[in-house]
Amino acid sequence: QVHLVPWGEEDPVRRDTTPPWPGRLPDPPPSEVLPEKAPVRLLGPAREPVLVDRRLMMSAAPTVLAPPPGEDCTATSVRAWAGPWPLAQRWWREDAERSVYLQVLVEEPAGTSRALLLSSSRGSWYVEASYD
Repeated sequence: QVHLVPWGEEDPVRRDTTPPWPGRLPDPPPSEVLPEKAPVRLLGPAREPVLVDRRLMMSAAPTVLAPPPGEDCTATSVRAWAGPWPLAQRWWREDAERSVYLQVLVEEPAGTSRALLLSSSRGSWYVEASYD
């Protein structure tokens, strides 16, 4: 970005440069990043797919994290969630990929919980990382 400033005048700070930066995931970072994204289904209270629109509005509150159709895993309840945070890659190209990140806390079978980092692109959800 370029803007003109008269010679000898101070250049006012236009943006705050101290963290946290807009669009950045909050700390702490995930402790384990999966080698490949694992597809999942994120469902709302009526078992409908959760979608995120261009304005970052979610179609429903996430309540269930389920395996993709045809897989033999059990669904888990979503106890809490944070996000979504947008990510626009190659925004200047026609084939730009827009995705969002969502942090979820899911209930494990033994009564414990686990935090996961999910991403969504083109209506599909994936597990990308987990937190300790």
